[in-house]
Amino acid sequence: MALQYLGKDALPPLLMVLTNQHQAAGLRRLAAHSIKSLGTNAVSAVPVLVEFLNDEGHEWDDAIVLFSLKIESGLIVPALLNSLDHRKPGVRSLAVFLLGARGKEARSAVPTLLKMLDDQDWQIREDATNALRQIDPQALERVTR
Repeated sequence: MALQYLGKDALPPLLMVLTNQHQAAGLRRLAAHSIKSLGTNAVSAVPVLVEFLNDEGHEWDDAIVLFSLKIESGLIVPALLNSLDHRKPGVRSLAVFLLGARGKEARSAVPTLLKMLDDQDWQIREDATNALRQIDPQALERVTR
């Protein structure tokens, strides 16, 4: 997508394509991946990407984009925390994975992740355990003793 070569000026049109529910899914995915190439110019896209993460059928594409953005965790972690209550286990699982990938920078997620150890979905429990190992292994040890 040629828009990405415009730098920060490309973000508004890319976000417009990304959020247009009438666009083909492939074009929306392409817009999401083009946003990735904008680096720190994509800071304002984080809430939109997380919301897009909550859409049906887009989880992995958006997870890859969010994971690869070189944006400070202080912007991404709160948005991911909001996704931990999503009705779809896949969205919750991806949010947990992305929090774990942030390591110690996602420390604010520890209380919520500890609660997720009791989730009814075994995959969420496993994902929360793995994320806690990356973020705060001592917190995990305290609850598993």
